[in-house]
Amino acid sequence: MSDKQLLATWKRIIQTHGGAVDSMFSSRCTHLLCESQVSGLFTQAIKERKRCITAHWLNMVLKKLVPPHRALHFPLAFLLGDKPCSQHIISVTGFINSDRDDLKLMVYLAGAKYTGYLCRSNTILICRE
Repeated sequence: MSDKQLLATWKRIIQTHGGAVDSMFSSRCTHLLCESQVSGLFTQAIKERKRCITAHWLNMVLKKLVPPHRALHFPLAFLLGDKPCSQHIISVTGFINSDRDDLKLMVYLAGAKYTGYLCRSNTILICRE
């Protein structure tokens, strides 16, 4: 994770809940907390069949132990800060509550602009059905 203060907070939370945190990747590790899939460490973890997760999954696990299953639970396919969708204006329809919030965050992370309404300038519409 690039945000060292946030990483320190997560280390503390993990340890408070009985988990162990290693500063270095090793065979002892069961999970790799990362933001992006663009790294040698991510590639190594996948080859060793480790679970690569994000802080979004950790946050959900604090409430209920479930395997990663939502898009935000998995590292981005691009570097955090890259904006592969910066040319797009995206709106969503048919999603409510946390699903809609997750989509807004994913739009932001990809660098696109989100609109809560549909207009001529929208380049992408994400529909539930």
